[in-house]
Amino acid sequence: MLRLGMRAGEVASLSFGDLNWRTGIVTVAGKRGRVDELPLPVDVGEALVAYLRQGRPTGTGHRRVFLSIDAPHVPIKAAAVTAMVGRALRSAGIAGSGAAHRLRHTAAMGVIAAGGGLLEAGQLL
Repeated sequence: MLRLGMRAGEVASLSFGDLNWRTGIVTVAGKRGRVDELPLPVDVGEALVAYLRQGRPTGTGHRRVFLSIDAPHVPIKAAAVTAMVGRALRSAGIAGSGAAHRLRHTAAMGVIAAGGGLLEAGQLL
């Protein structure tokens, strides 16, 4: 989420068809029918592969990438993504509400800090 500036709902709805491993592009269906093609950073791709090989339940037939750990292994919802991010940030000593959405703002600030302009940061959001 942080590296790509994705919303919790965009993460939850990510499907295998959205990942193009050959081109390194992830297609994100955002709000109001907006579709973005984002570069898939190598470390994010490696983390996805690790999850798919070691963490994702197998044999479910679901096309969504992220599934619940407990049976019946259904696709996760945006609220689950928000809860997981909140727990991870609290574990890291970062408090506050709206943690998942704040990652989007942090991603935009990263673009600016790396020399990108406001237009580029705005396109991320």
